[in-house]
Amino acid sequence: MAALICLLSVSGAAHAQSNPAGSAGQTTSGKAAKQQDADELDFNANDPAMRRAFDRAQRTLDDFLRATSGTNQNLDSVGVRVRLSEGKYTEYLWVMPVETADGKQFRGQLNDVPRTLKRLTLAQDVTFPRSDIVDWMYYDKQTKIMHGHHTTCVLMKDAPASEKAEMKKRYGLDCQRTAKR
Repeated sequence: MAALICLLSVSGAAHAQSNPAGSAGQTTSGKAAKQQDADELDFNANDPAMRRAFDRAQRTLDDFLRATSGTNQNLDSVGVRVRLSEGKYTEYLWVMPVETADGKQFRGQLNDVPRTLKRLTLAQDVTFPRSDIVDWMYYDKQTKIMHGHHTTCVLMKDAPASEKAEMKKRYGLDCQRTAKR
């Protein structure tokens, strides 16, 4: 289960217990850091399943924007995973909080530590176009359901059933529900 918890734990977590957001792009120490390094390498943007996840996230982005607009106090861990590039290097990093005035241009703070992009740092403000969003997420504290995390579900596809069940129980992340969107 360490690999999946690693995918979902966030530095600077919005709530003190295990935060359901997160990604493999941040740093930790010891065994978890080694697992994150492996997860980062497993993030293959050219994988057909990952491409489908990107497409699904783009196709449902307006649903995310509607759900997260306003001041719903039940929402937590609202963010997007964004394709950011620097020269020939590209990383897919979580940004949260995130905001938009027009649904075309977005801005927010990096919630991951970039590994190859040297001009970016954790908590740095970034701006990006809608077309660079490859995933989105939010956690509904009332229903205890995580929405989005399309790319995380691809990374979890080969995880043991017990780990998937634990993620559903702990965070409300149901990749079968997510895939149907």
